[in-house]
Amino acid sequence: MKNRRKSEESMKKVDWVTVKEEIPEVDVEPEIKEETDEFKIHKNYLKEKVKTDVLTPSLLASLDRNALTDRKALRTVSETAAALGHDITKVNLSRTTIRRYRESSRANARGRLADDFSSDGPCVLHWDGKRLQEDGVWVERLVVVAVDLKSGTEQLLGILKLADGTGKSQAEAVLSLAREWDLAHRVVGLFFDTTASNTSPSKGACVLIELGLGRKLLRLACRHHVLELPVKGGFEALIGPSQSPDIPLFTRFKNFWPQIDQGNYVNAVQLQLIRRVPNADEMIVFCKELLSQEVQPRDDYKMLLLYTIMFLGGVPPGGAKFYKPIAVSKTRFMAGAIYCLLFPLEPKEKTAAFEVSVFAVTAHVRIWYQSRIPAAAPRSDLEYLHTITREVLRNRKNDARKTMWRTAGGKLLGHLWYLCPELVTLALFDSKVDEQTKVSMVSAMNEGAEIEEEDLPNKGFIVKLENSVLSLTLSSFVNAGSKYFFRKLGVDFLSLHPSEWAQNPNYKEIEALVKHLPAVNDAAERNVKIASDFHQILTKNEEHRQGLYLNVAGDMKKFSQK
Repeated sequence: MKNRRKSEESMKKVDWVTVKEEIPEVDVEPEIKEETDEFKIHKNYLKEKVKTDVLTPSLLASLDRNALTDRKALRTVSETAAALGHDITKVNLSRTTIRRYRESSRANARGRLADDFSSDGPCVLHWDGKRLQEDGVWVERLVVVAVDLKSGTEQLLGILKLADGTGKSQAEAVLSLAREWDLAHRVVGLFFDTTASNTSPSKGACVLIELGLGRKLLRLACRHHVLELPVKGGFEALIGPSQSPDIPLFTRFKNFWPQIDQGNYVNAVQLQLIRRVPNADEMIVFCKELLSQEVQPRDDYKMLLLYTIMFLGGVPPGGAKFYKPIAVSKTRFMAGAIYCLLFPLEPKEKTAAFEVSVFAVTAHVRIWYQSRIPAAAPRSDLEYLHTITREVLRNRKNDARKTMWRTAGGKLLGHLWYLCPELVTLALFDSKVDEQTKVSMVSAMNEGAEIEEEDLPNKGFIVKLENSVLSLTLSSFVNAGSKYFFRKLGVDFLSLHPSEWAQNPNYKEIEALVKHLPAVNDAAERNVKIASDFHQILTKNEEHRQGLYLNVAGDMKKFSQK
């Protein structure tokens, strides 16, 4: 009997389906049935099962940036949701939910370019290394960043663990990330610190990356790194080199700081050194203008401006003030100039301090603060070279003064990256270079035989500081190979007179790209800080760690633009 009833019900279902399929399609108003109590209960139950989702990608990146563990993140998000009026029982939150969402967010961050990173424009790769201790072992990590020349947008590609710090390992890491992010075909230049692992002609990262990509690229050396070398070289020539990564003189100065009477400092006027600084008043005005007009990106930039004013006998805005010194590594030698401007020390150290101070305020400070402008690089380097050469030729005594300037000049001669045939053309976009000089530069490009791109030197070549250096102009470094710069960027306007360039669309296009060329390594250094702060927290999974780095970098960039 029971089986017969089931069979009848089954037949009814089949008959219903068959009849349903035979009904012709007609436009009729749907029948509105009154909801039964049972249906209402079922609908409310379904509503309660669908909880509000508050874990957005932006929120997850913010949790990563603030280094919150899953438990702390749960408490923070729960309390915030409650404060905003949400019923916590109806919000999709738990520790495992947060962990799952964070892992998904980090996985999705890899390979996803920022929204304002153009899809087809040329880009420049730059990198910087950092030695970090992980699980009791020292490891090398390499930060790799891409800069889109169309928008100026920076994109962290990764912070990879290397087997060692050689140029080969660095090149392999840079190439793998460029390919992973589908940027290899867009790379026109490399930006780097001038260490041997980067610049070696046979084993350096730069040449190996070019071989990996199958083409020659623009080599853009970090302007700050290059400009620190003359000051560092001159100082060490006077006081002796140090085997320690920190400078012993500055470490001693830091320890002695509490005993120093900060109000009893001496300046160039009292030391009768002011006569060696012919542009002292102009330099004081320059430093004051920078302090009043711009927010300095680092505290030591601001300190250098303040101490330059004080050393030259001026009073900075807000009055004379000294900051507590920090240990100074040789990798950031600009601080050497800062601390040399403070107080005299031992006889040998005093001589070195005075010479470095005079060198800094006479030749170094102004060029340092112009170093962030790519188009100004060739002109600034040539002016720097002329200033040093004049001082070396003027002083015939073989004393500390000449040692400082001659050593500084020798260091600069080895790093004339922006006076090579391709990069000297940046001066065509420098508003402080006159039209006649630009005409001469274009003429020099059209003279002489064609040069193979592979034969172009990566640096300007000058053997020694002599009178002939003073006669060099920007056009002295230009040749037919300089045109490769424009071929890399795909646009040319050189057939026009410089007076017509400003209205020419091709000129405007390249000018915009030149403005976005990196000149200082701030982007990589910011991401090195991320590597230092986040390399041993939140996750031990290397793939998740890469996503963590990307989330933190994206969140930092997002809020720095607001």
